[in-house]
Amino acid sequence: MSKCYVSYMANDRDLKGVLVNNYILKEKYNSKYPYLCICIENVSQKSKEILSKYGINIIEFFFKKLLLKNGLDNEYVDTIINKHYYGKYLIFLIQQFDEICYLDTDLLILKNLDNYFDDQIIEENTLYMVNDVLATPIENTDKQIATFIKNMFNSGVIFFKPNNIIFDKLIYILKEIGLNNFNKHVATDQ
Repeated sequence: MSKCYVSYMANDRDLKGVLVNNYILKEKYNSKYPYLCICIENVSQKSKEILSKYGINIIEFFFKKLLLKNGLDNEYVDTIINKHYYGKYLIFLIQQFDEICYLDTDLLILKNLDNYFDDQIIEENTLYMVNDVLATPIENTDKQIATFIKNMFNSGVIFFKPNNIIFDKLIYILKEIGLNNFNKHVATDQ
């Protein structure tokens, strides 16, 4: 069964995060699984050359064309692309691996993650994520308390089996929300 780690770049801004993830996975923790990076059309050739130099396999998508082909209009597509994080939906279209772990580029990986692949049975049509956490200041102190939010999930680490159906459902949800509601009510990708 083939497995991999993958991150996403919407533009050149996240290059350092991808390079750090690669270093931690490969050099620090000697991961046995490959690390790939999805790049959309706004990632420069120079950044892609740097990724290749460090042995990071690139999967290129023309995200704008894909969204337009799925029935979203130009203005909505530009809004989605300019939010930068919705391109992570493309992870579900990677078909050359049986199981994938998506990693955001702003993570700090503190241990080898391979055992999560090795010890878990990843089911079809299921996303393995953790609840999102909100840090709330404690009155009259410089401390904060972490609160787990039950109806929101953190999309920074996702274990899953690639599946076009999940991608299609996410696109369907974007269509149902529509541009006006998206601009008014959708603040993050969580």
